[in-house]
Amino acid sequence: MHKAQKILGAIFLGGVLLGGIGTGIALVEYSSLVYAGERMIGEENLAVQELDYSFTPGQEQIKIIKNHLSSGAILETDSTVPEGTVRYIVTYNKKTIRPELIFWEDEPEEEWEEEAAMETAPFPEPANSQEGSEPGQTPPEMPPEPPEATTASPEQDGGAILQQQEEKPKQILLRLGTDYIGSEFALFMESKDEILTGLKEKKIFDYKIAYITDVKILVNPQSLQDVSFLQ
Repeated sequence: MHKAQKILGAIFLGGVLLGGIGTGIALVEYSSLVYAGERMIGEENLAVQELDYSFTPGQEQIKIIKNHLSSGAILETDSTVPEGTVRYIVTYNKKTIRPELIFWEDEPEEEWEEEAAMETAPFPEPANSQEGSEPGQTPPEMPPEPPEATTASPEQDGGAILQQQEEKPKQILLRLGTDYIGSEFALFMESKDEILTGLKEKKIFDYKIAYITDVKILVNPQSLQDVSFLQ
């Protein structure tokens, strides 16, 4: 019995010793790794695509929204771009995303305020209410109604509103968007040989996946007054 206990104790101590040796070797190997900077995964899959948004100069004003995809982009003029066109030149990883332009019309704040006021306005009380009069009493005489004011016909009102809308350009909001089509895990597996080679050379990199690497926004000089960034 004592002999078996000694054997088991020796096996346990041997396992602890081997585990300590393995941990020490791992720590030595880890401490010998050198940080080698950033490494972009998927640079070999980069492609360039032009995305155009067409508008009517003088009747539409384009407000470009900057987001995390186009934060570093600036508005540049290029005479080769047709008038009434905003052109995005996007460098992207064709295995991870598909770029697209997203746009919508911005409604003026005045229209929102008028709609809200109409929804919250109380209904008028009837002017000829006889509540509170006792039976047998003659209701008080109401003052004569003022003459009706001359009002414009619905056709005239509609024409005036339409003229105001035509004089004021539409506000179009425009931004760059993406449709994700790839798998990050698949990209890492495609680059596993490069990662293992770096570890064998005692180098460790900060691996990042390439999505959109560059964005340029171009417009014709004649259309520049109708295009600006949203403040």
